Amino acid sequence: MKSLLLLALGLARTVVLGARIEAERIVVSVRPYKREQRRCPVCGRACD
Repeated sequence: MKSLLLLALGLARTVVLGARIEAERIVVSVRPYKREQRRCPVCGRACD
């Protein structure tokens, strides 16, 4: 279920650090997986 939710939110390649409720919103803190941090946003290839 967790994987499906992350995929639906576009967070499949991230680590969820935390979540909180603010007023009428849910704020989710995330960071990319270590192997994804140095990737080109256009082509997806690893950057130097």
